[in-house]
Amino acid sequence: EVLSDLKEKECRTPLLFTRKKFSMLFPHPAWNLTDHLEEIRKSFLPGNLLFHACEEQTSFVEQCAKVWELFEEKSFDALIFDSASELGQAVNLRKLCNLPEDLPIYVRGRDLLGGNTDSRKNLYYSRSGFLECSHDLAEQLLSGELPEKKIYDFKHFIYDGESAWKDNQI
Repeated sequence: EVLSDLKEKECRTPLLFTRKKFSMLFPHPAWNLTDHLEEIRKSFLPGNLLFHACEEQTSFVEQCAKVWELFEEKSFDALIFDSASELGQAVNLRKLCNLPEDLPIYVRGRDLLGGNTDSRKNLYYSRSGFLECSHDLAEQLLSGELPEKKIYDFKHFIYDGESAWKDNQI
């Protein structure tokens, strides 16, 4: 869903930034990260999806510094930040990475939605559809009842950062 959204926004050189053992994209330890990234890259053609996977022990501050460094080396036109701050408070990812306000940024942690309204422009929050229906699914599995032609869709939903931030304030 994020890649489809990037295509609609006509982004051609986004950066997918993750930690090797953290990523939600690679939940099974037996999966080969590099092979899986190549499959994702192929699905993004004709664009050029860039990747950076830092070591697991890399701190959030070091991750932000690395994103800044990568942007200065080869400016990407969008960022998919597949990591978490682990700081226990809302942070302004755009400011910490020194990224321009018009650069689309995709995150999956509400703690990365901090900052003022301008900082949240072009900031998108992605969450798993599994969260939307997990209660119903758990109830169904525990009851032993078989559904009649009901299919659960575990895709990701994308919200603009301002709306997700406001929802979090309630």
